[in-house]
Amino acid sequence: MKKYKILIIACLVLIIAAGGWLYLNKGDNNTDKYQEKIAFNTGFVLLDDEKSLVSSEPVELSPEARDRFETEIAKIKADLAVQTLKEDRLAGYNNLGIYQKYLGNYREAYAAYLESLSLESQARVAWQNFADVLLKMKALKSAEMAYKKAVELNKYIPE
Repeated sequence: MKKYKILIIACLVLIIAAGGWLYLNKGDNNTDKYQEKIAFNTGFVLLDDEKSLVSSEPVELSPEARDRFETEIAKIKADLAVQTLKEDRLAGYNNLGIYQKYLGNYREAYAAYLESLSLESQARVAWQNFADVLLKMKALKSAEMAYKKAVELNKYIPE
């Protein structure tokens, strides 16, 4: 009987320890892996403190304009769900980022531009638009890096 009690207690301790380990490793580790994936696919690393960023802000728009932008966003999302060509998806995510920025949804615009850049990391216009959103988010160091990347990719600027 005493052996069974010790065995049960040992199993409970093991289960609690394993659960705690999984819980702790799931949180920040996934964020780090996501950041590493973004950096690998796009060449972008957020240089600013994420806690101090502006995710959204109210924007003065007429009700008609707001409805139009929201309608366009819904259309773009529906198109992205079925599009398979890289160029179409690249344009779709770039346009989604533009409309989200117009509505003041900077976090959504940020995510759209990251998707666009993960498809084509050498897209100058996407880098420039991404930098504009980073500036709105008050991610000044990251915006500077993105603007530099856009200038670097601009073949029309002589060296």
